[in-house]
Amino acid sequence: MNSFWSTLKPLLERVNIPVEHWQSLQDKPSLPLQLIAKTREQGAIYLAPEIPLAFSYVSNLSLSVNQQLALNLATANNPLMVIQGVSGSGKTCLAQILIKSLISQQKRILILTRYPQTRATYQIPTITFSLSNRQDYHTWLTEQIKREYLGKLPMDFLPLHLLPDALLAQLRSPQKLEKWLHILQANHSTEEITSLLSVELPQVSKARLNLLAYRLQKLVPLLQQQIWLHQLGEQSEATAAAITTEIQGSMPILGTVEEFLQPQHQQLWEMFFDCVIVESAEYLTWSELVLIAGMTDKLILLGNLPLNLSFPHRHNFTQSPPLEWLGEFLLSTYRCRLTEQFRLHSTIARPIFDVLYGQWIRTQPQPDMIALPQERLQMIDVRGKPIDGVNLWEGKRLVKFMSELGAAKAKQIGILAFTAAQKTWLQTNCPLEYREVVIGSFADWVGREIEILLVSCVGYPEKLTAANNAIALTRASDYLILFGNYQLWSSQPSPLQDLLYRPELQRQREVSLK
Repeated sequence: MNSFWSTLKPLLERVNIPVEHWQSLQDKPSLPLQLIAKTREQGAIYLAPEIPLAFSYVSNLSLSVNQQLALNLATANNPLMVIQGVSGSGKTCLAQILIKSLISQQKRILILTRYPQTRATYQIPTITFSLSNRQDYHTWLTEQIKREYLGKLPMDFLPLHLLPDALLAQLRSPQKLEKWLHILQANHSTEEITSLLSVELPQVSKARLNLLAYRLQKLVPLLQQQIWLHQLGEQSEATAAAITTEIQGSMPILGTVEEFLQPQHQQLWEMFFDCVIVESAEYLTWSELVLIAGMTDKLILLGNLPLNLSFPHRHNFTQSPPLEWLGEFLLSTYRCRLTEQFRLHSTIARPIFDVLYGQWIRTQPQPDMIALPQERLQMIDVRGKPIDGVNLWEGKRLVKFMSELGAAKAKQIGILAFTAAQKTWLQTNCPLEYREVVIGSFADWVGREIEILLVSCVGYPEKLTAANNAIALTRASDYLILFGNYQLWSSQPSPLQDLLYRPELQRQREVSLK
């Protein structure tokens, strides 16, 4: 155990986390941290927890045998579970089932993702604290309790037989109610009340003030009740504070890892959760993993399979990404690989997964939901040099192609641009009848899918990362159409290069006459 922490120490010192916090995790390691350390020191090992970590789940979704196995392992009495799979293998679906099951059993959970856009994919059936909120968690929780449970009692109701009165509404703030109740309870005559009202409402006629005075006298019991309700609402401040202290941390917390590490959320690092779920866990660093794993006795990590075949070393664990290392060396009880994908049509899935992973992936046949005259996987070769990240020729050709598909298919079309400038140009020049088309960059498409994806390959091949390439190639369920300079992208080394030489990729050359 000491060897594990001494190896980690240089990495932990680089992160803006108090040294005392790291020391507390080392002195009293959580079950996931104990399992990771023992796996590093002793090899594949089973850790029997002294506390129950299993929970039940209910799913109305049809799951494959592989997905069912992953779900059973994740909900078993395991302190750590690693679920890896390709895009479209059902990781987000499994995460959703786990989250709903944990919430229904009143477990305290923390849900972390890589990208802010992924938050929208979760339909969480309860009030959830989003780490994007800039306010203090304790303050937010108090406000939620007041609004959702204690509530703000209405001050403007009237008996059903009375019509709304605009002048009466002006006198019904708490401060004014107290003043007028004191006047009304002093048994003033209607004329005296009218005279006092003329000072309060100088622009109103005497006849109208007489009517208001009469109504005020008749409504004294109602006004007394409204003052009482207001005072009761003020007392809810103390009640809400007491409840907040009692249930601190019981509401789900959702956000990105980056948001979780922000200084304004440091108080959350001291909390302890029944379960922590991390999606896109392949991006975790060792320091992030240690911090997160130290906050729970049940940690579930979901992430993509490694894009390149590497062979981590058990003892030199810090040389490999945490998820890759855990997926290799944990006992099989604590890890599961999803070997099927359910998103991409098999025609485009086979060549894409071959070049992404270099290993066998079972591609489930998908029904032909859309029938277009084009090939399912093709590249439209458009030459032209981009200026400041924008290729006008390519952008115009993409918009023309989209128009040829017809506005009726707008909801089924999406656009992914390699550069922010090209994304902005496409958003600006997209016809109004295609306003429903999602136009985004790599981060905008994480956790999303669309039937027809048009990819604008603008930029420099050497700047395209393997992870971003995987996002671009796996979002389309039926048709994937690439737009770009074929000569450039096929001749320069990039993660996209291998796909461009596949015989399944149909190429169209765009000729422009000036």
